Amino acid sequence: MQTTTSPPEIPPENRVYILPIDWENVFYSLADKYDNNFEDVNLEYRLRKLKEWVQSHGKLWGHGTVARDGKISEGHGRIFVPEHLSAPHSRIIVGLNFTTELCPKLELPEPKLDTKSGLYKDVVDTVDDAIIDWTLSMIHSQSNVTDICLAAADKDYIPMLKQARECGIRISLAPPTEEALAWNKEIVDLVDVDPATGEKLLFMLDQVV
Repeated sequence: MQTTTSPPEIPPENRVYILPIDWENVFYSLADKYDNNFEDVNLEYRLRKLKEWVQSHGKLWGHGTVARDGKISEGHGRIFVPEHLSAPHSRIIVGLNFTTELCPKLELPEPKLDTKSGLYKDVVDTVDDAIIDWTLSMIHSQSNVTDICLAAADKDYIPMLKQARECGIRISLAPPTEEALAWNKEIVDLVDVDPATGEKLLFMLDQVV
């Protein structure tokens, strides 16, 4: 198993998290697991629990700033969502009080082989690139950021997480399902250990009760 050097120890009250969420990856993985029973998927509840879990380990980026309604913000995650899912899930997204980035599907001039599925596709997903660009930008521009919790389990994020580790960022992961995690075990090697419990900083969204 790959070993990594853990970032320096910082008390929870001084930790600041960024929380990028791959909405399509999370939603479809949970929907597939629960046979499209959206009452069981209960995405808003699961992400609220994720937010609480992150806040038990540190503060969300934006904590202490003044929100639009004049209240002091408790921080927020950032949802990356394709346009076709933004409208149906708008109530949930607004309810979570997270910031949102729309990621359109781009049409290709001719079909291209998708290495993940092995199928030829005539559109390309922009979510992964948007998450990678935003995350690395935040790490390099916001000196108070100490942690990232990525809500996804896609192997395409491995190079991004490796770069974050090189910058001294502590890594947490919120995979949508155990099945999704099983396909991408390499990503688990990059997840740091909680010094309080000795366990990996993993929050399984499908195990929320």
